[in-house]
Amino acid sequence: IHALASAGGAQALTTVAAATTDKDETVQDEAVRTLANWLNTWPEDEAVVEPLLTVARSGTKPSHQVLASRGYLQFLEGDKKLSSEAKLTKLKEILPLIKRPEEQRLAIAVLHGAPSNEGLETLVSFANDPGVAEDACAALVDLGGKHIPGLSKEARQKALQTALDKSNNQTTKRKAQNALRKLQANT
Repeated sequence: IHALASAGGAQALTTVAAATTDKDETVQDEAVRTLANWLNTWPEDEAVVEPLLTVARSGTKPSHQVLASRGYLQFLEGDKKLSSEAKLTKLKEILPLIKRPEEQRLAIAVLHGAPSNEGLETLVSFANDPGVAEDACAALVDLGGKHIPGLSKEARQKALQTALDKSNNQTTKRKAQNALRKLQANT
C-alpha cells in the first residue's frame, strides 16, 4: 500500500481505495490511513476525494470515518488547483458528516482559504457553534476585513457583525469593530 501511494496515479489510487474494504482489518486500516495522507503529485490524484468521501460516509469503523473526513478536508485545503467555488462545492458534500470540533476547524480552514459570499455564510453558521465559534469568528474578521474580489460589501458586513456579536475574545471583537467601521466609512 505504501509503495502504491508513493507511485501515485489513477491505478494506485484505485487499488488503495479498493483495499479500504478488504477482509483483513489491518489492510483496511492501512488503506484508510494511506488515502487520508494521499499526496497530490499527479493530475489524477485529486480523485482521492471520492474514495475518502465514501469512507467518511460509510466506513466500517468510526476511526476510519474520522480519518477519511480529515484527509478529505486537508486535501481540499491544500489543493491549489481547485477554485474557491469547486472547494466550496466539495466541502458541502462532507459538512453534514463532520460533527467534531477538530474536523470543523479543518472545514473553517478550507473556507478561509477559499473566500466567497457563500463561504462566509457557512462561516457564520460555524460562529453559532460554541465548540468552534472563536475559530469561525477569527476567519470572519480576517476575510470580512479585507477587500477580496467576489466578496460583497453586504456579506463582509454581516461577517464582521457576526464576529462582533458571537466572539468572546476581546481582540477579535476589537478587530471586527474596527474593520466594520472602516468598511462602513467606505460607503
